Amino acid sequence: MSLVEFIVVLAVMSGIILFISASLIFFVNQTQANLERNNIYTELNYAVDDMKLRCVSADQVSTVFSSSTASASGRDTKNELVFQGEQDIYTVTPDVTTDNTWYKYYLTNADTSTPPKQDLVIKTCTDSSCASGSEEILIDKVFNPSVSFIYEKEAPPNMLKVVLTAESSKVPLGADKQVTKEGSIRFWFVDIAQ
Repeated sequence: MSLVEFIVVLAVMSGIILFISASLIFFVNQTQANLERNNIYTELNYAVDDMKLRCVSADQVSTVFSSSTASASGRDTKNELVFQGEQDIYTVTPDVTTDNTWYKYYLTNADTSTPPKQDLVIKTCTDSSCASGSEEILIDKVFNPSVSFIYEKEAPPNMLKVVLTAESSKVPLGADKQVTKEGSIRFWFVDIAQ
């Protein structure tokens, strides 16, 4: 084998190794991005399902939406929701309020990172002020969630639209960085618009 042949074989082998390495890195990155995207969808779906289950038993609402504001602009939007509902969301007793508790869906206080990120949580409170209580994270701050509770003027007074968004740090090929989930929440025992 001559020196020229050796250099050509070495260059071809280096190119093949470089191509295989780049393909492997791309495959691993896309797999991680798809796994993260799957986690986002799971958390968004869980949050909307949790809201639908808890809000159905609400008998008092502290976050009141204005039908007059909604009629002027078409919608009244809030970024938190406070209401009283059943502690056991699978046993709804509308005539008994001793087994109820207060809930609050909101974004936690910002952390110290730049830009600040917040968790979307549900807080189980002792009273309507929700000053104290236990919190459960629905969407982790890693995904930079946002929430909007929207009352639209054409909707019935017991219907609320929720829009959740989250962002992925690793984006699969051909996908958007931001993921949005919308849902409708019906309140059976109270009107949220007044």
